Formats: sequence, structure tokens, C-alpha cells
Amino acid sequence: MQTTSLNIQKRTELGKGPAGRLRREGRIPATIYGRDIEPISISVDPDVLRKTMEENPYRRNTIFELEVDGKTMQAVLREYQKEPVSLRLTHVDFVTVDADRSMNFEIPIVTVGKSIGVKLGGVLDQTRRTLKVNCAPKDLPESIKIDITDMNVDDKFTVGDLEKKEGVTYLLRDNTPLVFVRSTRAAAGTGEDEEGEEGEETAEGAAASEEKAE
Repeated sequence: MQTTSLNIQKRTELGKGPAGRLRREGRIPATIYGRDIEPISISVDPDVLRKTMEENPYRRNTIFELEVDGKTMQAVLREYQKEPVSLRLTHVDFVTVDADRSMNFEIPIVTVGKSIGVKLGGVLDQTRRTLKVNCAPKDLPESIKIDITDMNVDDKFTVGDLEKKEGVTYLLRDNTPLVFVRSTRAAAGTGEDEEGEEGEETAEGAAASEEKAE
């Protein structure tokens, strides 16, 4: 289980006043929760927290090592609050983890390759960017990769098509679609003359949509 150290400070003063002073000093209030511990009030540097997760391949599922009162524990970021305009973090909650104890995670879904259907003018539609799974932290995958190379127009890829991973349970029905290639008039190759011109416009629109859909 890969862990990353994070500097934290225990909070002794609670309430809006102390929380406001923390934010003015460049830190934010946070809380550690766990099955076998009482909630612990701490503070963290939000910029360091964000940068640490951005640089870690597990991103939001980064497992942090937190030291409080001489005791080290592992935890993941579970909840957070942001300012509505600046979107800066204002409060975060961590939950402790055990390497062998299963819990729920949201894993990013990553598509690999370029599908046959897209090359023919279809549009790739990824209906889900993450997938909820249940596993122990020691079995936690960085991401769920879907190879779309052989997907043709009107093909779809569902949860049931995912490769089974030892220790990992997918928490959606097997028939839940994750990715599919939508057909377009350009993909179908229909239309001549004026209709063909419309097809070209559709193909351009499909390409633009594909860029937006990544």
C-alpha cells in the first residue's frame, strides 16, 4: 500500500473565530474520523494538500500518513468544502484506513486508444468518469482502463465487460454502460450531393464533440 506523508497540526481551539484565523494564516480546519478513534481536529495547508494529490498517481484516493500526538495513521480524503466563487478549499475530512479492511472508493475511468467507430465518424460518449468500487487499500487500483480500439459504431462497453481484478468489487450492475460510440450520418455513410455536404458538417461537429468528450 503506497502512502504519502502530509504535514498536519492538531487544533486545540475550535469554532468560527479560530477557523477564520487559520484561513487567514493560509491553513484550513480539518477532521480525522475513523472506526476506532474519536474525531481529531487538525489543520492542513490546502495548497500542499492539492499539490500532493495532483502529483500522486492515485489522485483523490491518495493514502496519507498523518501523525498526531506521536501516533501515525493512514487516511484518505473523504469530504471537502469549497468557497463557491474561488473554489478554494475551506474544510476537509479524512477517514482512517486499514490496509486489509475493505471500503468504498471512486476510481477514475480512463479510455485507451482510438476506436474504429470514431475513425469512421462516430462520437465517443463516456457516460461515467469514475466507478465506485469496494476493496482494501492494498488492492486499490490507480484507475480503471478501458481499451476502446476495437469499438465500432453503436458498440458499448459496460461494467460487465471490465476485466476482473482480484480483491476489487464493482458496485454497479453489469449492464451499466460506461462508454459507447454513437452513430452519426457521417458514420453511416449516407447522403449524396446536398445531403453529403450536411454529412461533412456533421463529421466536423462530431470531431468537435469528441474533443470536448476527451
